[in-house]
This record gives sequence, structure tokens and C-alpha cells, in this order.
Amino acid sequence: MFRRLTYFMLCFVGAVVFATIAHASDDDWSVEEVLEISGVLADIRYTPDFIESAANTASKTNSDKSIGRDIKAAMNWAFDVDEMIDECIARFQASGPEAYFPQVSQFLRSPLGKRISKLELETKDPANKETRLKVGGEILAKLPESDPERLEFYIWMTDELGLLEFAEAFALNVGYATISGMMASGKAPVTLTDEEIIGLLKSKSGEIRKQLKTQIYTSHAYAYQSLSMNDLETYGEFISSSAGRKFYQVWLTTVEDIMTRRMRASGARLMEMRGIRKS
Repeated sequence: MFRRLTYFMLCFVGAVVFATIAHASDDDWSVEEVLEISGVLADIRYTPDFIESAANTASKTNSDKSIGRDIKAAMNWAFDVDEMIDECIARFQASGPEAYFPQVSQFLRSPLGKRISKLELETKDPANKETRLKVGGEILAKLPESDPERLEFYIWMTDELGLLEFAEAFALNVGYATISGMMASGKAPVTLTDEEIIGLLKSKSGEIRKQLKTQIYTSHAYAYQSLSMNDLETYGEFISSSAGRKFYQVWLTTVEDIMTRRMRASGARLMEMRGIRKS
């Protein structure tokens, strides 16, 4: 339903799916269906947009235009969307979903659950990035005075879900890939080992954490601006329930593991392609 990350998604759950689940019983659920309507699989399907953005940025900031091409090739090699989706579904299937998915499915099928899913999917859509940052930032700046209760909820939600810790882990992996790209393009003053790259990134964790916290609150402010505090409190009850906690825990740990392995693999692949390291 919400992510970190992330990097911050296109709503591709069609009207047929929503019409079907609207008439389904609370006990009629499947792992794939719940992951679809919650936005878990949407997060993964946005990976190509992330790859394209990273490659374009590298091409614009490097005189050697081939670096963008190589970054795209390395990331496409590491990030197979179909494999990632299959792995995500398998991880949820192995988590004992029968113990908590019925409650999760029930919330997602409720009018409020559907509305929240729609808002979150729209917020994650890369096409809405500039609007999210601008409008969300403006709303967030006013909240301390105009609606401190709402701001307090966003802070609680971030802590309850562990979104900041998730975002930090994701940022660490993005940083690894970025430094790998700098080394591959010749912009890094020295060649570092994996351990040295991670150590360098962790030394900047305080500054990174502050930036990520602002980004998360900005996304919250944009996504939930149309919800009342009663709606948010109901959402909070689901988040803090045993089923909600389990769902988000499995979601975040699964995505973090999938992205970490692939981000590290893409960085290593890039340096091999550029002749900095041997395969």
C-alpha cells in the first residue's frame, strides 16, 4: 500500500479486477490478488522507469555517453521484473498468508481501503513525481501550524511501518550503484572495494536520513491530503493490527532483499563491463 522508497507508481489494476473483488466474499482471496490491489506488484513493475531515469541522468552528467547505455544494460541484466514478481509472490506464499491475508483482503476491499490504494498508486506514479514534490512540499510546510495532528499521524505512520529504515537501506543500494557508475565513468578519484563503498555511504547516513525523512513526509502529505483524520485513524488501526503489521513487515523485508541483491549485482556487472573489475 505504501512504499519507500522509494524511490516513490502506475495504477494498472483494471476496472474488471475491482468489479470482481467488490462482489467477492471476505474469505475469497489469493496472494497474487492481494499483492496486486495493494500496490506491492506495482512497485516492482515501476523498475524499468527507475532504470531509464538512472541511465538518462548518467548520460546527461557524463561526457562519455556510453556510460548511460552501459548502466541501462547492467541494470536490465540484474532487474528482471517477471523474476522479481515471482520471487515476491513466493515469499508471501511462504509467510503463512492464511493467518493474516483474510484481514488484509477485507480492508483492501473496503471503500476506504480501495480509496487509499488508489491514492497511493497515483502518488507512486513516476509521471506524478514533479507534482508530488511541489504540491506535497507546500502542504507539508504548512502542517505544523495548520494541522499538527495530521503531521503527527504521518510521523507515527513512518515509525510504525519502519519506512525510514527501509528507505535508508534502499538509498544505500542506490548509492552503491551510483558510486559504481562514477567509478565506471572515470569520475571517481579512486577505485574502491565493495566494503569501502558501503563504509563511505554509511558515513553520510545522518545527512541521508534527514533528506529521506522529508521525502517520506512529503509523499504522505501529497497522498493523503483528501482524507479526513477519521479516515487516517481507521487506516492507522489497520496498520497497527497484527495482520497489518505482518503484511507490511513481509512486504518491506521482501522488497529490500530483492532490491539489495539486484542493485549490488548491477553495480558489479557495470564495473565488469567497463573493465574496472574482472568477472
